[in-house]
Amino acid sequence: AIAIIIKDFIFDFLIGLYLSFSKDFEIGDYVKIGTTKGRIIEINMQKVRFQNDDDDIVIIPHSKIYMNEIINYTKRDIRLTSIDFQLDINVVVNIQHLEDELIKTIDEFQEFIEEQSYNLKVIEMKRDCIDFKFQYTIKLLDNEMQRKIRKQTIRAIINSISKKGNLPR
Repeated sequence: AIAIIIKDFIFDFLIGLYLSFSKDFEIGDYVKIGTTKGRIIEINMQKVRFQNDDDDIVIIPHSKIYMNEIINYTKRDIRLTSIDFQLDINVVVNIQHLEDELIKTIDEFQEFIEEQSYNLKVIEMKRDCIDFKFQYTIKLLDNEMQRKIRKQTIRAIINSISKKGNLPR
């Protein structure tokens, strides 16, 4: 009976040992575990504590981390900015034109963005919509500038969609 009761405790402890020696993620990394994103603020022997985008503190036991997919955004080039969005299939006439339109909306920030780094990817085509990812790379890491460019791009996407009378789902 005791073994059944402490099984999860021992499992979390053993995974905690593995994670403490692993280079998968560390304190300060921005990660996605399952469906939750946030910055890791503490790793102990039983659980990981991180702060999500809404400034909530989320505590996840190691067993749940071990069973879920982990994406560590910090390990990639943090100058790369990605904006995911979805458009009604009737709105998209020409993908190249859409990419050119997005690039033009952030033209005022051209000096901060690496040339030839713009990329509009089709992530998934569904029956009535298309999932896109628009990416570009900032020349120098500047969080404030990255935030301004991202904000401008998102607003341009929304304005373009609302002009055509279709909003993303």
